[in-house]
Amino acid sequence: MSAPAYIQVPQSMHENDPTRSGWLRLGETCLNLGEREQINKLICPQPGRIIIFPSYLWHGTYPITSEQPRIILPTDIMPTA
Repeated sequence: MSAPAYIQVPQSMHENDPTRSGWLRLGETCLNLGEREQINKLICPQPGRIIIFPSYLWHGTYPITSEQPRIILPTDIMPTA
């Protein structure tokens, strides 16, 4: 499992941002489907938020347009036998 923890995000990163600067995208393909592409989930980062999802799920972010820092604690969780 992947579990990024958002420690600090720029003030410009908010739910009403039409550019979705720095937002997490889950489930997009790499097939260049254009208008047929469907992103399963868009998540606006917030300080203190941890997002847990299967690592095999395609994930990425929209480009960040802010000069303020975004601090994330990336975490991978692996079950043991």
